[in-house]
Amino acid sequence: MGKTKILRHIVLMAVWAFATISLLPTTAIARTGGGMSVAPLVTLEYPERRSWFVYEAEPKTVIKDKVEILNLDDKTATINVAALDGGITNDGGYTLVGGVEQNKDVGTWVKLDKSVVTLPAKTKTTVGFTLTVPENADVGSHAGGIVVWAAKAPDAAGQQKGQLQVVTRVAARLFLTVPGDMICKLDISNVGHYIDQGVLYFKMTLRNDGNMTLLPEADIKLRGIFGRAGQQDRSQLGMLLRDTTINAKSPWQKRPPKIGRFVTDIRLHYGEKDFKNEFVKDEYQDVKYVFWLIPWIELLWIF
Repeated sequence: MGKTKILRHIVLMAVWAFATISLLPTTAIARTGGGMSVAPLVTLEYPERRSWFVYEAEPKTVIKDKVEILNLDDKTATINVAALDGGITNDGGYTLVGGVEQNKDVGTWVKLDKSVVTLPAKTKTTVGFTLTVPENADVGSHAGGIVVWAAKAPDAAGQQKGQLQVVTRVAARLFLTVPGDMICKLDISNVGHYIDQGVLYFKMTLRNDGNMTLLPEADIKLRGIFGRAGQQDRSQLGMLLRDTTINAKSPWQKRPPKIGRFVTDIRLHYGEKDFKNEFVKDEYQDVKYVFWLIPWIELLWIF
């Protein structure tokens, strides 16, 4: 059995991405919603409070862990439990695939002890699982999550009327890294800008062609004909799992300029960070973008 350890630089992403909620002194940091909560269990193997399941493991490693599920409702609830692959939204938000039939990666490596639990009101239970890293697992980051949702009986009346049923899923993220040659590679294209409700946005398409999860940040300097118009640093652009593409945007935090030709110098950082949120191995690319702002409506009023 291979050695397993917690990856510190991946744990940092929990701080970047979400504020978490502490429910009980004996539980880990939990995600809540839909009358239920899910979190990694504090165990002898993992004695510290965790918001996510985070591992580093060689191929053929077998990991044993547990998830804690709470029914926060005032009545008995039957709850589904599943392990799903991770994904991202178009703008870089983290999500999970729709169901186990869509799993192709780490979701297929997890075997849960139970897939359904029934809990009386205001109670909790634990479900164990085994994560077996395949012998042919790719080097790099693998993202997923342990997700729970209420197993509600179909609403016949609602179905007859063609109504949609809303299902709330709550998940504890799972990140596993297979050690080896880590490739950090970001492709940048379609740089542009637009103004929406008086706010200037810079936009770009980002693609992760490496095997690591990336959390790119942008330093932006804006110059006009009269010199520097402003600067802002470390604008977060979203998350990129391996082999994914997002349409990122960054709002200009200052009042947008009115008229003229402007040069934008953008430095995109996407290297590894430490617990102080500082880059310990900075990877970056520089992009120059030139654009004009012409207030056509105001000019038409003048003439």
